[in-house]
Order: sequence, then C-alpha cells, then structure tokens
Amino acid sequence: NPRPKVRFFHNDREIREESKFVKIVTSVDTYSIVIEKARLEHAGYYKVVAEVGSVDSNI
Repeated sequence: NPRPKVRFFHNDREIREESKFVKIVTSVDTYSIVIEKARLEHAGYYKVVAEVGSVDSNI
C-alpha cells in the first residue's frame, strides 16, 4: 500500500517542516505534530489532510 501524503495546517496555512517551534513527526504509520514551547500565536484551528494518490481524466 502506498503511504499517504500528509499535510498539517494551522488556521488554513500549511505548516512547513522548517518551522522553529512546530515539528512534524512521522513513523511507519503515524503522523504527529509537536508544538515545542507553545505560545499564544500557536492557538487556533489545526487540520490534517492525508492523500493517497489521485486520478485525473479528461472526458
């Protein structure tokens, strides 16, 4: 089975790996987000999106 592409969002903005205080941690079948030294700016809406392939077709 292919691994999904997993993306995390904070207030509808994608969280990038290079963030100083927010880390995305992956293992074989687990995806987590870790907020180190949480601050007020980390408050808000978080969302995770997992995609396993996609298909496009023209009719």
